[in-house]
Amino acid sequence: MLKCQTHHIQPVVVNFMKITKEYIHKLYIYFTILTVIVGILMILVPIENLPLQEQIFSALFVNIGYHTFYHAFNKVPLIQLNWLPENSILKNLVKKGYVLISYFMIAISMFMSVLLVYDSINTEEYYRIITILVLVGASFGAINLNLDLKNK
Repeated sequence: MLKCQTHHIQPVVVNFMKITKEYIHKLYIYFTILTVIVGILMILVPIENLPLQEQIFSALFVNIGYHTFYHAFNKVPLIQLNWLPENSILKNLVKKGYVLISYFMIAISMFMSVLLVYDSINTEEYYRIITILVLVGASFGAINLNLDLKNK
């Protein structure tokens, strides 16, 4: 006769790390290094049907775009908030608007990343996937903006 054993299944508790500005900055540095390496490889490795001039332009676009979008979404809205009078209704509305924009930018970056991968696979232009690094920079900037706005 077979014995039936009962197993008690314990619930899995996932401990998500709290995202902080320091963590985002560390990720920004890691992805900066990755972006530079990918840019150099983009120039050094010949890509079929892509002239060297376009490879150089693509590498520069990804590197400059990554940093530009990060700083544009991270710093510019906070500087603009400083122009408004403290404790004003307008400043509170603008702050809430920036919070919505930061969430929207993260969602749009994820959506565009999926579209970019899909399109790159369909057209068999896999080198275009590196453009995701620009969207990563925009997402990091938006997350940093959101964290700054929560602390103000």
